[in-house]
Amino acid sequence: MVRLTPEELLKFVRVFSVSDPAFRVWTLTFGEHKSKQVGEGIEFKEFRPYEPGEDIVNLDIDASLQEGEPTVRENLSEEKVRYAVILDDSCSLRSYGMRDAALLSLGCFLASAVKGKDSAQAIVIRGESNVFVSPKLYSVDDVMALLLELHRLPVVRDRTPSTLHTCSSISSRTISLANTRVLFMSDFFFEDVRAVYDRRIRAMILEGRDVLWRAVGSTYAGGVASTELRFLGISPDWGMFENLRSHIHYQDSEDSSVGVTHFTRKKARAFVQRHHEREALLAASARLCGVPMAWVHSTTPEKVIQDLKKGFVIL
Repeated sequence: MVRLTPEELLKFVRVFSVSDPAFRVWTLTFGEHKSKQVGEGIEFKEFRPYEPGEDIVNLDIDASLQEGEPTVRENLSEEKVRYAVILDDSCSLRSYGMRDAALLSLGCFLASAVKGKDSAQAIVIRGESNVFVSPKLYSVDDVMALLLELHRLPVVRDRTPSTLHTCSSISSRTISLANTRVLFMSDFFFEDVRAVYDRRIRAMILEGRDVLWRAVGSTYAGGVASTELRFLGISPDWGMFENLRSHIHYQDSEDSSVGVTHFTRKKARAFVQRHHEREALLAASARLCGVPMAWVHSTTPEKVIQDLKKGFVIL
């Protein structure tokens, strides 16, 4: 993707937000609101362990099965749903137009939320000690002002490899996740959770599966029973690598290591295939944790928007 100017970024988000008033990307991503009235919230539940002698009519079957012990629904009330988009704005996102694809996706989700008269908030993690938290957003103009601010942020200088554990920890202590639909966006090149190629079995395997489970568990714990979580992965346009034929010098954006790799037709195909397998493995692993995941690629703004519209439909 060619780097977007601030004006182009705002143009595409604004077109997206008004092109089809009935379309809401959050609905495609998370499904319909559990509330009967769209925009008025999702069902908010609090639970506690069942005490012997209580009326069994208060037992909640679903919660009891999930917790593994008899559980009572303490109250059931309607609260206005909140939306939060968490962006892992690491150094590696600065390559191949991925950050522009991420900001465009973030803007589309935020604009969609406020169009439904719900509040939205963005958390941008740029390192363990560099976290940007937006005020609550209530209008498309608020979203546009935020995107301009994020577009102008200086390049991240912290080369410390990012970890999913850090992102999860920062998110859970930064805002309340109760009654919130949370979208976590990242390129998912983490030091503690990563898909690697195992030459012995000639397949991709996931390292750090336990870290993934803990990160998901801590997010849900932060919102009791009312948090919903989805992952959105940001990747380069892998098609641009298929025709590479030469020695390529590279520098790792996270740790600054440098090297040279030789691309032939066979190696280019294998490189692209391996990254598609990586994306499929991460999505499948997230689903096993109860978190649907989709990917967008930094091709063109129009294609990114199309990916957003269809990415979660099959999940």
